[in-house]
Amino acid sequence: MDGSTNVNKVPAYKPMIIDRKSSMGWNKDTKVLLLDDAEGYTWIMKGFELGVKPQHTYDEFVAAGVNNYKKLPAGWKFRIKVLEMDYIETPANGKATIMADEFFNVYDKIGPGMGNYKP
Repeated sequence: MDGSTNVNKVPAYKPMIIDRKSSMGWNKDTKVLLLDDAEGYTWIMKGFELGVKPQHTYDEFVAAGVNNYKKLPAGWKFRIKVLEMDYIETPANGKATIMADEFFNVYDKIGPGMGNYKP
C-alpha cells in the first residue's frame, strides 16, 4: 500500500505483493496475532489499526481474540502465540505478500522465502 491508497477501499483478506528489501523481526517471548488461511499459510500481524475510527485499544483487541473477527473467510482461523524464538522476516527477491483484515490491520504472509520459521 502506498501513500495514495485509500484505506476505505482496501479489500479485506485479499493478498497483495509489495516491494520490500528490508528485514523485520519479532523478539522471542513476544505475543503475536496470527491468521491461518484455508490453504495452510500463516499471516502475522505487523500493523494494528482497527479501522479508520478505532473503537478499541490494542490490548482490548487482543483480549477479545477471535470474537473480533466477523468476516474471516471460510476455513481461516485466528490465534495468538508467544514466540519461542526470534522470528526474522526477510522477503525473498525483495517482494513481500501483505493483506489487511476487516479492521485495516496489516499482516505479512509467512512461508518459504519469507522468514526463519513458521510460528
